Amino acid sequence: MYRRAPEREQSARRRRSFWRVTWRSERLRIAAEGRLKEEGRERRSTRIARSREERRRTERAALRFVGKESAS
Repeated sequence: MYRRAPEREQSARRRRSFWRVTWRSERLRIAAEGRLKEEGRERRSTRIARSREERRRTERAALRFVGKESAS
């Protein structure tokens, strides 16, 4: 176990960490909103959406490649 910090110090540290976390989440939220506005897309977990798009794009590319192969 670590030595308990004096109460005053502890509260200060807690407050600092709390503000750091909230400030970070706020910035992330604002950034996400900005990104969504740019893309003009409804909010949904962007990572899933991105992976889905990536998959669709790669599939399309693969199909195109296969089509070219069969055509020649």
